[in-house]
Amino acid sequence: MSIDGAIFDCDGTLVDSMPMWFGVVAELMEAHGLAPDHEFIRETESLNLEDECALLAEHYDLGADADELLDELLSLVEGHYAHDVHAFPGVREFLDSLEGASIPRVVATSTPERSVWVALRAQGLDHYFDRVICTSDVGRGKDYPDVYEEAQRYLGTPRHTTWVFEDAPFGVGTSHAAGYPVVCILNDHDGRDAAWLGERCEILSHDWDAVSLAAISDLPEEAGE
Repeated sequence: MSIDGAIFDCDGTLVDSMPMWFGVVAELMEAHGLAPDHEFIRETESLNLEDECALLAEHYDLGADADELLDELLSLVEGHYAHDVHAFPGVREFLDSLEGASIPRVVATSTPERSVWVALRAQGLDHYFDRVICTSDVGRGKDYPDVYEEAQRYLGTPRHTTWVFEDAPFGVGTSHAAGYPVVCILNDHDGRDAAWLGERCEILSHDWDAVSLAAISDLPEEAGE
């Protein structure tokens, strides 16, 4: 198969931050004197942070409005990005190969742009990207294809040769259904279903070592149809 453009999720794909994300909302709730609601955290995973904080303010008595909670949450997140989160092994090498082949790249994420740049700069990945597109920019989360379509428009590449690199089931499922070829980086967060994900991507891998331009080009074209 061909690849003319690349759309990357950030958390759980470029950087190993999913354990941090599952813990940081609990950390925020604990800071306001509440026991963490892990079911709520799982159910709101696909939302952008603005919507998640709005739901937090609506459903729990945290003594702060949605905007205040978002500022608190982003401060916690950016601290972890700067000191505790690391890029996945092998991701730099793959990004180097894309850069060497002049394949344009963009980040499409549910995380606010200011925080994503903290993560990318902390890991020395920022120079691979000149744009971060957020679900808040398009008004809907990754349960809808809008953020991928906006990223594709920015890249200016055909849909069938614009690859999406994701880890989350909702991102994999949405981008696959929208007609993008998909690489799924499978991690162990939250007991994800490898069989389900494997049916919705062209490449399923536990790490970046198995992902390469050669592996993509060796796939038959009909694999993405």
